[in-house]
Amino acid sequence: MPTHHTIQQLDHLIISHWEHVHDVDAKLNELLSARKCKINSVFEWTPENIDALLRLNQRLTNCFEKVRDEAKPIIRALQKRLDDNDAFLHDFWIEAKVTPYIYVPDETGTLAEPETGIEMILTESVSEYNVLKIDCINSEEGMDAMAYLNQ
Repeated sequence: MPTHHTIQQLDHLIISHWEHVHDVDAKLNELLSARKCKINSVFEWTPENIDALLRLNQRLTNCFEKVRDEAKPIIRALQKRLDDNDAFLHDFWIEAKVTPYIYVPDETGTLAEPETGIEMILTESVSEYNVLKIDCINSEEGMDAMAYLNQ
């Protein structure tokens, strides 16, 4: 793992690699992992950084609550079909995936999805993973439990 590089050097290596493969592969994952470790090693637990993490956590919690609220009526309808011995439906599984996107200010200051650079690659690579995934939910209680666990 290229741990001797600076964050800026890792960004350059990641961008250069992306330009050649345009895909998330083992090498890109290795570079992204090294970048994450480097950034984590210089992170400072300042009041501002703690506040930013708490705001991010609240936004993620809000996303899970929205997923739960969207899924509840679907779960109720499917559960009713099961309770009514629906000839077609014997079981169900719901999978919800919350994928974060990174927005950067454009030349006018409006936030937009990045089209180039490290932010674009981070957005693309994050969408390759089930970042915040809820699956195997077949009851409202399961959905409530998952929303609670992610708070």
